[in-house]
Amino acid sequence: MRRAHELVKDWMGEAGMTVARDNVGNLRGRYQGLGERTLLLGSHLDSVRDAGKYDGPLGVITAIAVVQRLHDEGRRLPFAIEVIAFADEEGLRYGSTYLGSRAVAGRFDARDLRRV
Repeated sequence: MRRAHELVKDWMGEAGMTVARDNVGNLRGRYQGLGERTLLLGSHLDSVRDAGKYDGPLGVITAIAVVQRLHDEGRRLPFAIEVIAFADEEGLRYGSTYLGSRAVAGRFDARDLRRV
């Protein structure tokens, strides 16, 4: 997963995004817009066998491709775009699913990390 996150981080940077990792490990790339509002796009990079047809990295890669196109054309939208690669969506590391997205939604409970 580290290699995947590093590769996605590089792609975000090449697409003109400011890249950071938040406290729960979500990788976040921000393409600044002209206004204060932000559109969040993304998915998770981890996956499991027999997942849905479009489950996993496609949402992150597609969002980066959209921002790359805007960046290549020198366009800024009336809002920022933030691309998020959510951490540990499948619960592979801590045995509790949706950790990264729950943190972004304000529903993260640190006790989940101690339940391993």
